[in-house]
Amino acid sequence: MGRYCSEVIGEQETIMSVRKVVTRRSNHFRAIIPSRKNPHPTPCESILEAEFVRFLELSPTVASFIVQPMKLELQVGDEMQRYFPDFRVFLTDGKDVWCEVKPEARLAVARVAARMSAAHARFARDGSKFVVVTDTWLHQEPRRSNVAGLMYHRRAPSLRSR
Repeated sequence: MGRYCSEVIGEQETIMSVRKVVTRRSNHFRAIIPSRKNPHPTPCESILEAEFVRFLELSPTVASFIVQPMKLELQVGDEMQRYFPDFRVFLTDGKDVWCEVKPEARLAVARVAARMSAAHARFARDGSKFVVVTDTWLHQEPRRSNVAGLMYHRRAPSLRSR
């Protein structure tokens, strides 16, 4: 399906990002969010991704997630394009969902819409679920204020428990 990167921690194999998300050469927003659901802090390359990570951290239906877990080659129109899905989310019921986080306005751009359509078709061929998570969805109330309030009161992962 695509290329993965993994490491073994103890007896469990952990799948990691295939692309370094946080780098020093960009002037864009970058964040690293502590995680209780993953063995490593979660890097984010946009404010929307950071908001989505906070939602995933608090969702009881999410077991774990990986940031940019795979590199794909997508057929978009007449050309092949490299594509890194933003997240692979593992649910507590054993299913998984591939997610792309985008501002709603960007989906109106023909090039972006074509790329998301190609990604959706690629995952559908493999029998996988692919969703685009937008700022409109993330900012719906009461979801937005609930996530903000719960994150404020949540404690960081304990160093002793690891």
